[in-house]
Amino acid sequence: MHIYNQERPHQALDMKYPAELYVSSSRPYKGLSNLEYPFHDRTITVSNCGRICIGRRRRPAPYPE
Repeated sequence: MHIYNQERPHQALDMKYPAELYVSSSRPYKGLSNLEYPFHDRTITVSNCGRICIGRRRRPAPYPE
């Protein structure tokens, strides 16, 4: 990534490096608000290991861990 952004010029950027043109955003990232789904959709949670949680019931991961 370092080479791509700071050592390798890009034709689409007029042979400049992406790091030369990067400007930090003036707006801070505040994350997403709680998502609202239509009444017919079910909200589920998928854990980091791939386990699906519906309410308080947990389903096994769809693939072997």
